[in-house]
Amino acid sequence: MMTLPRKPRDSSLHAMPAPSGFAQGSGRAALLLMGLMLALSCQKGGEETSGLSQGKAQPDSVQVGPLAAGDGDVAQTPFPGAVPQQLGAPDSGKESAQPPEQKRSAPDARRHQPFKPSWEHRTDRIVELSHAWARLSDGDRQSRLKDELSNVINKHKCNLVMGCVPEEFIIGAGRDAVMPIIELYSKIRRDSFNKFHLIRILGEIGSEEAVPFLVGLLDAKEWFARANAAFALGLMGQAPEPAGLAERFDAVRDSADAAYAYALAYALARSGDHRGKETLLGALRTEAVKNGNWGYTRYAVEAVGLLGYSEACPFMVDALRHADLFLRKEALRTVARLSCRELPVLESVVQSLDHPARSLRDMASETLKVVLKVSISSAKSWSDYKKNVLKVEE
Repeated sequence: MMTLPRKPRDSSLHAMPAPSGFAQGSGRAALLLMGLMLALSCQKGGEETSGLSQGKAQPDSVQVGPLAAGDGDVAQTPFPGAVPQQLGAPDSGKESAQPPEQKRSAPDARRHQPFKPSWEHRTDRIVELSHAWARLSDGDRQSRLKDELSNVINKHKCNLVMGCVPEEFIIGAGRDAVMPIIELYSKIRRDSFNKFHLIRILGEIGSEEAVPFLVGLLDAKEWFARANAAFALGLMGQAPEPAGLAERFDAVRDSADAAYAYALAYALARSGDHRGKETLLGALRTEAVKNGNWGYTRYAVEAVGLLGYSEACPFMVDALRHADLFLRKEALRTVARLSCRELPVLESVVQSLDHPARSLRDMASETLKVVLKVSISSAKSWSDYKKNVLKVEE
């Protein structure tokens, strides 16, 4: 490799004699002048800092006006997957115009917000999506609704394991989605979870336009369709008179069509008729849970939680310890909704903290936080809490 020769240093530059006489005096004067300027600068900076601490506006400071969402609130995210923006937060590495004392004394809004369980966050997202839907053009609405409906019937994007995020947009679309859902349901020939889940979505939308369709499904030959139709009517609240829910429930309450009976009991209770309460509570007893179909039992478990039947708490142990993952998750949600504090129930919740499925571990931790208002994520932390707070020895 060829290298360029290094230029020889001029030794005369390093051998120059030190300045003397007037030159030396000039150098000292320059140093004194620089020191004086530095002292004046520090004094001025102290005055500016003092003015800032007294709340005086500085010429270079940014005056932050009132925020639509509140200081430090998170901007609404129009669709799932979008990154929320922080409103009113200072840029990274920059000082805020807020006075230092005020910054130190102002509470951190996010830290002091009450804990929200996952189902409440889901409700918030649906509300945001309904606002986003209203801002879309007609063409964009049809295109987006078509895409999300295709995602709902896709078993890889909507299932009991992963959940069903696309349904949130459809529910947010409201009554505009009712007829497209009904038309799609009639086109699907193969019975599946995704097909029957469309019925549940109609109940969550809650539009009266769906009532005739749901009432018609109460006589469907598939138990899944019958149960979901009855549960959907319950989700809508006041059940319509033509449905004949009471007569239907009396006919099946002691039959093998248990899921349909549980769903009818829920729909009746939402209308003020609690004749099916004992049937729902009976579904949680040990023999019923062990010998029954877990898919049927899940309707009863969800129903008692939504209805606020706190009498169900002592009977939740078997559902919480069931081998089926989905029944256990539903039982955890119900324990959280009912704030069950019975020790055997909480011990059963703790068992799920060590489950291989992360979703179940997260649900168990969330349940304990809702009920006990503390974070417990392991058997060890539960043991410490039980000993130090509940005063229960192992």
